[in-house]
Amino acid sequence: MPDGRRYRRRRLHRPGRLDRPPISHLTLPLAPGTIRPDPADLLWSVPIALVAALGVRWVRGLARTVAPYVAARPLTRTPLIALAVAACACAYALLTGRDPIDVASSGQQTLAAVASAPQNWSEAALVLLLLTKGLGYALSLGSLRGGPVFPAVCLGGVLGALAAPLPGLGLIGGLAAGMAAATVAALPAPVSATVLVLLLLGGYAVGMAPVVLIAAVVAFVAEHIFTDGLNRDRTSAG
Repeated sequence: MPDGRRYRRRRLHRPGRLDRPPISHLTLPLAPGTIRPDPADLLWSVPIALVAALGVRWVRGLARTVAPYVAARPLTRTPLIALAVAACACAYALLTGRDPIDVASSGQQTLAAVASAPQNWSEAALVLLLLTKGLGYALSLGSLRGGPVFPAVCLGGVLGALAAPLPGLGLIGGLAAGMAAATVAALPAPVSATVLVLLLLGGYAVGMAPVVLIAAVVAFVAEHIFTDGLNRDRTSAG
């Protein structure tokens, strides 16, 4: 084989270029099966979406508050924020006995663990995960490096798992509503956020599409109402 062709082949097979996991690897490890939403799933998706949108709004608001504080003295204050995030992870681990990586990571493995075995998580552990990871997420957005997408997906999924025992809801419906609402509230691209959640649901995507769409629309509208309301209040105050 000519050297040039061999060189091109090495470039094509360089890790990180084309040797990436397929999109199917995004799918959560849910128990196989099919499900169709009932009226309870559709109704519960509305309050779940509102709670998720409010939570993401709080995270982003805290991040905006932290950002100028850190930017004023980044060399000294960035490590302080990192210590605060570490404290969130340690508090979660001490109070629940679970791995602090649940709080410190982006949340992909944590969401998979919650979705595949929700019985292994107590309600107290899920609540503490929401609080500590939400706080760490906000601090990281305001000062440290990190993307806003998958932590929001994880927090939405945890919220959905926490809401799953509600009458007529169930785990799949809760996950679908929570993930869709939190992702749409965190991303300025509702269509992309909806597609991401459907990919995560795998075989349940078709059945849960109405729940995902309702939660996405409610969160999108709520986010715009919150934003317009805050801007209007600031304009009136000025």
